[in-house]
Amino acid sequence: MPPQVVSDWEAGARKILTSLHHDLSKTGMVTPFFDPYRLKLVLAGERSGKSVQGGVYGAVKHLDYLAHGGDKEYLIWILGREYINTKVEFDTIAEQYMKAGLLDPKAVLVRDEGRDFCSFKVKFYDEKKQHTGPSLTVETVSVGDPTKIQRMAPMGIIGCEVGLWQEMAF
Repeated sequence: MPPQVVSDWEAGARKILTSLHHDLSKTGMVTPFFDPYRLKLVLAGERSGKSVQGGVYGAVKHLDYLAHGGDKEYLIWILGREYINTKVEFDTIAEQYMKAGLLDPKAVLVRDEGRDFCSFKVKFYDEKKQHTGPSLTVETVSVGDPTKIQRMAPMGIIGCEVGLWQEMAF
């Protein structure tokens, strides 16, 4: 990725993070957040902020996509061996859209306290309540049986607890 694109991404992402009142320095994850690679593997100790980082990153990537004129429906999958492995990332990404005033908490579907499929959809409307622009769908997906996840191509994937996944899930 050319350096100018990286700096544009970083500038846009920092602006979005500021609007969400999120400070990456608290998680110690500034470098992986802004590196230019699409695939990120963040390794850290227990309770170190990896899940929060993943959820915030998913929200910022989508909001940056919209800020740069993105016009396709946007699907984010949060993958875990079991649904419960996706709970913190899912809650974090939903929280970012609630902070931004884009998501009503009643629109968030959580089954069995996160031990089953969870999702939410954000639709954008103009002042006349007319649907405008692409919507966002966020879903949790279990890779416990990797042969069952071949549905549609997401624009973003957040992998959770990948050390627990079967080899075929990769």
